[in-house]
Amino acid sequence: MKNLLLLSTAFSIMLFTISCSPKRYITQDYHQHAKSHKKIAVLPYANFYTGRIPKDFSIEDLIALQEEESVLFQRSLYFQLLEESRNHQKNDIYVSIEDINITNAKLQEAGITIKDTWKKDPTELAEILGVDAVVKVDLHKDYFLTNEESAIINVATTVFSGVINRTTTGINTRRLGRTSEMYVNATLIDGDAGVSLWAYNKKYDTDWQCETDEAISRINHKISKRFPYRRNL
Repeated sequence: MKNLLLLSTAFSIMLFTISCSPKRYITQDYHQHAKSHKKIAVLPYANFYTGRIPKDFSIEDLIALQEEESVLFQRSLYFQLLEESRNHQKNDIYVSIEDINITNAKLQEAGITIKDTWKKDPTELAEILGVDAVVKVDLHKDYFLTNEESAIINVATTVFSGVINRTTTGINTRRLGRTSEMYVNATLIDGDAGVSLWAYNKKYDTDWQCETDEAISRINHKISKRFPYRRNL
């Protein structure tokens, strides 16, 4: 009986490892292009908001909030990928990841706003950044994570600045407004050919019981665990 339990446990671990493997998500172009890559960059998230816009909330306010949240997600994924690249002896990520402060500074110097990156050709962005590939993530949701109530977003810009600071210092102070769904589509795009080398997409359910930065971290944790550039691919 004990042997059967051990065998069952081992099989479960094997299935979990297979299900989380980046091999599931790489495309047929991955091995042709990725083997020569040395440095990649994480772009600001393409942050699409589909909820209602309250009265007295301008388009400028909406864009500002979208861009703030876009960078918050970008920063979280960047650090998650760094965590996955700590030990090259353990099949961790082996490419260099450009610091997001440098990434965003280069984009700004080129006259490209955060929102511009959402629709601009990824190969152009890769050339500007001087990297071999870029990580592009589209995020679709009908509320902002940084609000205590999803309908109250007229003060969200001020709230967001505080959340960014608290997130970087590891302090959790705000919760999600309500149960809802988010759709995440992550893609690794070759900087020269412009082809997708890896893709991951998933629907996430979130609710008020989860802290803002915890929810963001959970999403990016799953992306980073399935990210390629591993020795066994």
